[in-house]
Amino acid sequence: MVMEEKKYAPIQTKLNYPQYLHESMQRPRLAILAEKLADIKLLSVIAPPGFGKSTFLAQLRKKLLEEYSEIEVAWLNLDEDDNDPITMTEYICAAFHQLDENIARRSIAILKSGSIRSLKELYVALIEDLYQSKKSFVLFVDDFHVLQKGESLQLWQWFIDHIPEALTIVISSRKKLELKLRKLYLNEEYSSVSARDLQFTKEEVRDFFLKYRKKNISESLLENIAEKTEGWVGALQMLFLIMQESSETESLIENFSGEHRELMDYLSEVVLEQLPEDLRNFILSISVLDRICASLAKDLSGEVNSQEILEDVDQRNLFLIELDNKKNWYRFHHLFRDFIRKQAFKLKGHDFLKNQYQLASVWFESAGYQHEAIHYALAGEDYTRAANLISQFAMNLVINQGDHRTMLYWMKQIPEEYLAPYPMIFLSYAFSLTFTTYFDQARSEIKKLKVNISSLPLTEESSNLLCFMEMNELLIEMFNDKIKYGRELAKSWLKKWPETHMHAYAMTLCVMGVSYFFSSEFEKGYKYFEDAIKILKQDQGSYLYIWALTLQIGICWTHGKLNQTLDLHEKIIAKINKMFGKDSPMYMLLKAAISDVYYEKGDFEEAYKQLKGKKLFVHSYSNTEGYIIYYNVYARMSLYKQDFTSASQYLIEAEKVAQELAFVRFQHQLVLLRIELYLQTDHISQAQQLLEKWEWNQSQDIEEEIEDTNLVIESIFSRLSLARVLIAQKFYSEALDKLKTLVILLRKSGLLRYLLNALIQEVLCYENIGEREKAHSKLEECIKLASEESFISVFLEYGLQINQQIYHLLKSLDLKGIKDSPQMIKFRNVLLKQFEDYFSYAQKKGESSLQLFEQVSTRELEILSILNSSMNNAEIAKSLHISLGTLKWHLHNIYQKLAAKNRSGAVIKAKKLQLI
Repeated sequence: MVMEEKKYAPIQTKLNYPQYLHESMQRPRLAILAEKLADIKLLSVIAPPGFGKSTFLAQLRKKLLEEYSEIEVAWLNLDEDDNDPITMTEYICAAFHQLDENIARRSIAILKSGSIRSLKELYVALIEDLYQSKKSFVLFVDDFHVLQKGESLQLWQWFIDHIPEALTIVISSRKKLELKLRKLYLNEEYSSVSARDLQFTKEEVRDFFLKYRKKNISESLLENIAEKTEGWVGALQMLFLIMQESSETESLIENFSGEHRELMDYLSEVVLEQLPEDLRNFILSISVLDRICASLAKDLSGEVNSQEILEDVDQRNLFLIELDNKKNWYRFHHLFRDFIRKQAFKLKGHDFLKNQYQLASVWFESAGYQHEAIHYALAGEDYTRAANLISQFAMNLVINQGDHRTMLYWMKQIPEEYLAPYPMIFLSYAFSLTFTTYFDQARSEIKKLKVNISSLPLTEESSNLLCFMEMNELLIEMFNDKIKYGRELAKSWLKKWPETHMHAYAMTLCVMGVSYFFSSEFEKGYKYFEDAIKILKQDQGSYLYIWALTLQIGICWTHGKLNQTLDLHEKIIAKINKMFGKDSPMYMLLKAAISDVYYEKGDFEEAYKQLKGKKLFVHSYSNTEGYIIYYNVYARMSLYKQDFTSASQYLIEAEKVAQELAFVRFQHQLVLLRIELYLQTDHISQAQQLLEKWEWNQSQDIEEEIEDTNLVIESIFSRLSLARVLIAQKFYSEALDKLKTLVILLRKSGLLRYLLNALIQEVLCYENIGEREKAHSKLEECIKLASEESFISVFLEYGLQINQQIYHLLKSLDLKGIKDSPQMIKFRNVLLKQFEDYFSYAQKKGESSLQLFEQVSTRELEILSILNSSMNNAEIAKSLHISLGTLKWHLHNIYQKLAAKNRSGAVIKAKKLQLI
């Protein structure tokens, strides 16, 4: 049959690759595919719009031309006209013919004549030409998705089934290929690149902005960008262009979403408007969902064939991501989900979205997903339903899962008037407030709860409420450092509720353990923890079980058993990751806590790594211990590096936090750190004044003092600080007198870190009064004890002058011939290397910054840290709770010390000297 004559006149631009793409960012991990093209016949590149398919093809083409001179490369851009099989055949032939005029000569002659009996004839002739050619060819075909079902697709199927050895085809498409490729796949002649492969990794996001786009962005913002865009190249490019027009980079990135105008315009034009109306309505109806399955989509859309429609959406690559291998669950790309949700609101209104949220809540509850049922009820403003669901789920969430973040979030979303019938919600909320250190708010919730319980009849439920409420009260006192009072409450509770809920009883046993732990009665404390763990062992998936194990880590750490602490930490952190994930507060807090062990071992890099990025979790979810460790490690690492300014700034920040929280132990530790800072910078009188200001009764016997206080370790530490001040004042005999009883007590208690501190101070005293033999004997004991757990930092915390003295004593010590000498000699060598690193830091730091620091007071440093803000003097004075006159007096002193005439001059000088 002769087909209707058709003029043959191919448009050249359809045969050219996009020239502007050649300068795009190179991606070596993908370009490596060029080396594999010789072994396959077909490569498909399938991804939604904006994922860089054309860019990838252009880069692959460029690499082939540069590195494989024997390969000829053809390019074909398909469009809607190619659904006409003759038009498509014309361009396929033209693509090869422009590379070699002998290829497709016969096919083109037939096309020009219009005397076409069968299109397959033309493909047979083309394949014969390719077989006869001595060259190898790669044909790039862009935008394959424009082809609808019909003869054009059938011809492609036939052509691919008969690909000659000399040809490889590379196809890009937004949709999955509607071709039968199983034979090629089984013969290992087919490969594919998906949206997941094209997504930018975090490293590529960094390169995109820093290397190729010349935009300086912090590491945390880069991570935020990678998370928000999920590596979608189009979104990255759009975000970059928007950033070029804005000076508010941080807020722009923070607020970037699928609702951004430029992104919405793009997705409307390129995606949504191209869809059939019924499919568009289906997508809008499920836009409220964070994850989607067919049954859920059916309830929200009314479409009985939702599974087939979801598979069609997936086939079209409409930003739908499979969450399992069985095609049961999907989700939309976050930015696309934001976009379609906004479109649903715009086109269908608020009431429509509210109804969809409520339908989703009903479905998730019936399917047993209570957490999501509550989420959608709140989003749908169905507060009655949300309150009822929360009441059923709250205690499990708080006690078994320890998910206080979610509880606090829910309580912000729901109006209080809907909660009155549910005292269990108030109780759970009070627990979450307690565990996140909002003690005053927790007390307020308990007060409401007491009123509520008093009106209830005595039932098993009201009894349970009372039991947990009283336990929450004792937790508040214990977490707020009322150790003795908390212990008495716990004893009373255990007598009152002997046959109570397993978790509540175990939690109270842990509180007893903590109380003895802080009063240095470790054996008693450990026994309580063991009893709690036995009870909780039958429920190893619970948050409380992990909490009890974590408290045991605290005991090992305080005893100075660093190696055992690390072993326990490794086991528990793996459990937490499996149960709650790496983003959970408990995971983050335990990572932060372990930083202190690495600090003690002298591994400052690892200590910093464990602390980095944990500030939010420490501030939001930690108790006193978390704050002490976080600021302690940062401040001490700064002292080690002779960076006294940074150490002081950490202390300024920490003291503000401690004042807000009223944590006594936290405040106590910060005072002792401040004393250490003064001593290391030779501010001996200030250190002495601070000790006296806190009115520790240093004349009282240490054992008597411990009987009078909750805070045994702090009492010991303050005694060590006093001895340290006496040594700085060269009152060595007086210091020895203070240390003697303390060392005896510390040997009994097993507080190894503090014992080492006391022994080192004895070493210094004996050395300076001329008793070298005793100094060596004490130092030998120190090395033996420290080597067992690799304690390093405790030797390095005395300032430059004293550290030099310790260093020379270590070098002069003869360890040969004594028991355990190989281990001790090895440890001594490691320790000497750490001292040498310390001295190197001191040399790099130089004397000028040290002298300047000695001139600038803590208050002046605090003022300098905010002097560069837009606040005026009155506002600065108000923020610091001082009068304007006092501020001006401080500013006068600052200008003198920095040789500056005004605010801006002081700021410039302070920055130059790294004070701010």
